[in-house]
This record gives sequence, C-alpha cells and structure tokens, in this order.
Amino acid sequence: MQAHRLPARQGVAWIIIGFRLFRANMPLLSILTFVFLMTFTLMLKLSIIGAILFTVAQPVINLAIANVCRAVSTKGRQINAQDLQAGLRTRRTDLLKLGGLQLIGSILLMLIMAALDIKPDPAQPEQLPRIFAVVALLSSPMLLAFWFAPILCGWHDLPPLKALFFSLVAGLRNWRAFVIYALSVAAIIVVPSLLATFATQVSATFGQIVATAVEIVIVIVMLPVVLTGAYVSYRDIFTVNDDAAP
Repeated sequence: MQAHRLPARQGVAWIIIGFRLFRANMPLLSILTFVFLMTFTLMLKLSIIGAILFTVAQPVINLAIANVCRAVSTKGRQINAQDLQAGLRTRRTDLLKLGGLQLIGSILLMLIMAALDIKPDPAQPEQLPRIFAVVALLSSPMLLAFWFAPILCGWHDLPPLKALFFSLVAGLRNWRAFVIYALSVAAIIVVPSLLATFATQVSATFGQIVATAVEIVIVIVMLPVVLTGAYVSYRDIFTVNDDAAP
C-alpha cells in the first residue's frame, strides 16, 4: 500500500475539502456530530470506566464516521444503510483489538508524562505553551499510528499491528501537512475564542452573546469538518478516486 508524500499546504486543503463534504450532506453529518458528542458525554459521566470504554470503542466509532464520509462523498444524499456498515461487522474483532492497543498506548503515555512530571499548573500559566508542546510531541507518534488504522483495518483487511504500521508511515511521510492541518484547526477554534474573550472584556453581556455564537459555530460547523479529517486525508494520501467527490 503506497502512501504518497503531499506538500505542507495540503493540510489547509483538508479543512476546505472537509467543509465541502459537510455541505454535501449537512443533515447527516450534523446528526453524526450530535451522536458523537452524546456518546462522548455519556462515556465521560462513567468516569474511568467510561474513558476506558470510549478508548476501546474509538476505532469502531472512527470507522463508522469514515463510512459516513465516504458515502456522502460518493453518493451525496442518496445513502442506504449498507453504505454505513462497511467493515463494522466483518472487522469488529480487529477494530476492538485496535481499541485495546490504543488503551495501552494511552496508559503508557500517561505514565511517561507522570514520570517526567508533566502536568499543567494553574499557578504558572506562562508554562502552559511549553507543556502543551511537550505533550503534543510525545503523543504525536500514537496519534499518527491510529489516524488511518481503523480505515486500513476495516476497508483493506489489514491486521491491527500492520494497520498501525502503515498509518504511522503515512503520517510520518506527511508530517508537514499534518502540522499545518493541526495548526489550522487550532487557529479556527482558538481565534474566535480569543475574540469572545476580548468581547467579554468590553461588555459582559455582549461577550456572552459572542461566546455562545462561537460555541454554536464550532459545534455545528467546525466539529463535523474535523470529524471528516481522517477520511479526507486518507483519500488524499492513498489516492482514492471517489465518484462525484465534493
């Protein structure tokens, strides 16, 4: 399986393509976002058990999201239930194995951070950028390894470890594009949030209105675009030609 090396600017293109994909079937992707948020919220209410369950189930959830994205990309609004089930039943065991590996990786990452005494201190906000940078550096290999793994496992029948390997290689070959993608997502989320904070300083009432508007836009528009990221980048890097792609 060949992973192409793309220019750094392609990270911005993934945001644009993701937005076009969202526009192609806004009702379905909005419902998908709502279900994702509800699942995530319910899992969090179960505390540690919920976090474990969500981590193990995440590859299944990610493949389900990719199925929706591929169906929207190829068929727009003419989607049937079969389009959304690719790999979910036949590869369910391997997807859950991926989730188990992701849980182990998350635990190891937390242990490393604890050993290095890496944790945010509210009393020292000036250290937060450095801490976030260190956390991003430590977590990047795992994020890249699991970025494409559910798709490679579900659609290409790769075993979990092989799917992780190919995903990591593809991510490393395109690390520049992924950095630009991550920075673009952060900018789209952070900049409006900073504007809302500034508006609060001018007027508490006006600031609350702006903050609410920002939250709505992020949840309704930005989150669905982010959820399409794995599929859009997969289609780009592995050169998948979808009919009627947006």
